[in-house]
Amino acid sequence: MLILEQKNDNEIGIYAGMVTSTFALAEFSTGMMWGRISDRIGRKPVLLIGLAGTLISMLIFGFAKSFTVALIARALGGGLNGNIGVIQTTVAELVREKEHQREFSLLSSGSSMV
Repeated sequence: MLILEQKNDNEIGIYAGMVTSTFALAEFSTGMMWGRISDRIGRKPVLLIGLAGTLISMLIFGFAKSFTVALIARALGGGLNGNIGVIQTTVAELVREKEHQREFSLLSSGSSMV
């Protein structure tokens, strides 16, 4: 259980929003960087780094004993999760152009399940 600085039930929404937006902001801030790195070192290593980053950040988040550590874990997860753009680029490179519509719809529906 997280030990929060303010133990007020009315502020749970604020804390949840901070945790969620921290991940999104970190992912937004590093997405282009991961795209450039994948152009340099390849798609597969970047995807593996993203998976490892997700694993590490989820473990830290799961064992966090303070709200600050939870925020840092989510920021780390977002910063190391540049996979969305890299996966879309990989699909575009591997699939024939006439199948793009179908494959990208499958990619979108698959990512919404997570």
